[in-house]
Amino acid sequence: MFSYNDFIGPETLSREYKEFCLYKTGLPFDTQRAEYYCQSNTFQFDDLVCMNIEKYIDEYIPKYICGFWNSKINGDIYIGTDDYGFIKGIPLSRSIDIPWLENKIRDSIFSSIKSEDGTPIEIHIGVEVVPIEKPKLQTGIHPLYQFYLEKQSEFIIHFKEFQKVYKEWQDTYELVNMKLVDIVNLPENRWALIDYMERNESKLNEDELKEYDIAMGQLVDNLYQLPALSGEDIKDLKNDKKSVFYWVTRLKDEMCIQYRKDKPYFFPKFKHRNIPYQLLIGMDMIPYWVDQVDLYMIRITSGLQSKSFLYNNGTQWIRCVRIIDDKNQPICLPE
Repeated sequence: MFSYNDFIGPETLSREYKEFCLYKTGLPFDTQRAEYYCQSNTFQFDDLVCMNIEKYIDEYIPKYICGFWNSKINGDIYIGTDDYGFIKGIPLSRSIDIPWLENKIRDSIFSSIKSEDGTPIEIHIGVEVVPIEKPKLQTGIHPLYQFYLEKQSEFIIHFKEFQKVYKEWQDTYELVNMKLVDIVNLPENRWALIDYMERNESKLNEDELKEYDIAMGQLVDNLYQLPALSGEDIKDLKNDKKSVFYWVTRLKDEMCIQYRKDKPYFFPKFKHRNIPYQLLIGMDMIPYWVDQVDLYMIRITSGLQSKSFLYNNGTQWIRCVRIIDDKNQPICLPE
C-alpha cells in the first residue's frame, strides 16, 4: 500500500503527475472562515474537493491522453502526486465514487478529443482510485499558521499605533476641514486665528499694520460674526488685509500645506494575510485532518490507439505529442 509522502519515482514519458490542490475553484469564504478552519483543523471540503477533481479532469486529461495516444505510449496520469514523485493524496471524508469518476473522464475525453480522420473515438482507458496510508495525526496548529498569528498580532500593534498618530494629526489640523465662518464665529476657533495673526504681526510694514489693526479690532469684538459669503463674493476680500476674510483664508491655506506634509501614512502592510487560504488551498493541512478524512490517489491509464488525435485546448483543436524536452523533462507539446 502506498503511504503519504512515498516516492514513486520521477515523471517519465509514460507517467504524468499532478499534485492535487483546491486552487482550481478557490475557496468560497472570507478570511475569518479560513482562520477558523486553520485554527480548529476542521475539514469541511468534500464538495470543493469533488469540484476540483472535475476541473483537473477537464483541464488535464484530454491534453495528456491525446499526447499519449499520438505518441503510441501506454501512459498513466496520477492525480495526487507532486511533480517530484511524492504522493500527497486527495483528502475526502467519503469514498470516491468510481462510476462517477469514470463517466466524468469519458465525457471529458469525448467532448475534448477527436480523431484527425473524423472517425468515432474508441476509448481505451483504465481508472483506479488508490487508497493512501495516512500520515500520523498532527495536533495543535500548523507552524505556518502560528507564524501568521504572530505577524497578525505585530500588524495590529503597528496599526493601533498608527491610529493614535492619525487621530493626533486630525486633531492638530481640525481647522482645515472647517468652514471659514466656523473658524471665526466659534469662540474656541477664533482664538486660534487671533494667535495666528499675532504671530505674523512682526512681519508687517507700517501700512499693513494699520490694516491689520482694523481686522484684529473686529475679531476681538465678541459680537462680531463673519458673514457666510460665496466664493465669488469673497474673491476681493481675500486680498484685503483689513478684512477678516484675508486672515482666515491665509490661515487655512497655510495650514492645508502643512496638513498635507504632516499627514501620517501606514506603510507596514500585512503581507501574510493569504496564509490561511494558502494552507487550505495547497492541502498543507492534510496531516491535521487525518482523523476526519481518508486519502486517495487517482490513476488514469491511457491505453493504446492506432489513430492520430486532436484535443481542444479551449480556443482551438491542436495535435500534441509526449516528448522529453531540452531540460530532460517529459511534457506534452503541440505539434
